Amino acid sequence: MPLLTADGTTQQIPAGPCLLVNTDTAASVYLGPQRPVTTADAPLPPQASVSLDGALPWYISTLDQAVTVKCAVLPGGQAWSDPVGVQITLDTLGLARDATVAALPGQLQALGIPPFIPNAQPFGAVDLGAGGSPHLIVPAQPADAFVWYAHLSFAGSSNASHVGNDTAYSMLRTASGKPLLACEIAVGGAASADSDSAQLTIGAVLLSTGDTVVVDVNNGHDDPNVQFRAACIVILGTP
Repeated sequence: MPLLTADGTTQQIPAGPCLLVNTDTAASVYLGPQRPVTTADAPLPPQASVSLDGALPWYISTLDQAVTVKCAVLPGGQAWSDPVGVQITLDTLGLARDATVAALPGQLQALGIPPFIPNAQPFGAVDLGAGGSPHLIVPAQPADAFVWYAHLSFAGSSNASHVGNDTAYSMLRTASGKPLLACEIAVGGAASADSDSAQLTIGAVLLSTGDTVVVDVNNGHDDPNVQFRAACIVILGTP
């Protein structure tokens, strides 16, 4: 294919319709309809091409005596593609990026990306009533840890002597006061029941060094004619 070597001088591109291709992988050339070509004229980046109709004379220059660029002149050409040259250009300009996503299970585990939870530890309890609330679920941790999953359920039922309406709640939280999950129920009249449940699946909730996780059952308030019970599961991971 015909080649034109552009340099710091201004040269005329051969007349006639053609496709001009900058085959260089690092340097641009400049095109203008007059002499001399200047920085005010149109740049043609590396691996780019432009179609010239030949109606006007066109001139080319690198605007730098130390830079030469080989340009392909394709008479009547309409398109140009050089994937290898484009990749080399991206590498040269520092624009190349790895488009693949690859990680070994060990790497996922080290990063704590579900389902690979590092050093996973399950904690849980059932039959938690208002008495003794708040109930300790996760003891104090010697280092920062993360709550990856949690589930809380809460239920209440009244006996035949119960009158009126009672609402109650249970909350899974850290001892420092960070809420994780909450359930609320309402029990009305005699021999009635209600239940609620909630779960945390977003993961990676920080449990700071020395903090604990507890279940608060209705702030310790009980009703002689209503039985409240909570249950929970917490999965903890430490980096």
